[in-house]
Amino acid sequence: MIKAAGGPADIPSGRSAATSLLDCFDLEDHLILVMERPRNCKTLLDYRRDKEDHLAEDEAKVIMEQMIDAAIDMHSKGVFHRDIKLTNILVEVDPPGSEVPRVRVIDFGCSCQEELEPYDRFSGTLCIAPPEWFTEGQYMARPTTVWHLGVLLYNLLDHPGSFKTSTYIAKKMTLNSTLSTRCKDFLRQCLTPYPHDRITLEELKHHPWIRE
Repeated sequence: MIKAAGGPADIPSGRSAATSLLDCFDLEDHLILVMERPRNCKTLLDYRRDKEDHLAEDEAKVIMEQMIDAAIDMHSKGVFHRDIKLTNILVEVDPPGSEVPRVRVIDFGCSCQEELEPYDRFSGTLCIAPPEWFTEGQYMARPTTVWHLGVLLYNLLDHPGSFKTSTYIAKKMTLNSTLSTRCKDFLRQCLTPYPHDRITLEELKHHPWIRE
């Protein structure tokens, strides 16, 4: 386990999308991390449930735009979260100085230092692991984060928790037919089975669905 992006020495509390590390204690057998607790927030899963059926596409886009920036920021600091999902994201429903909800990334218990070589040990939520873990027994950091962002968006626009990698790869899951063409393209490029063909984080930031 590593420190979350930010911390007492570099990013003041509340400035980054990732919750800030306020303090830490090394107790030999345990490491205690004291993390920032954002105000007036709920998990993205609860936020999604409050919308009954699913988020509107435009609202999901607001969430995803922030998550792309958060992912790029974490990776730029060498942090591979490894478990991006609805329950590991908080939503500040009334953030100061903003009219839109603000996302905050939490739970860095599965995180690790980003490496340029493939990982051959899995940590995170197995049912949404990228396809390459099941076929090759290894995965790369950034393509995995892109996959997880695609899963996140799928669950925002459909029934939460409904996505499973094995079912999707078997082509037994379909995209919501009411989504725009650009949104479907965004999802497909995130959820491409082959990591080398998957869109990059930087390309996601400039995808037409995000930029329109």
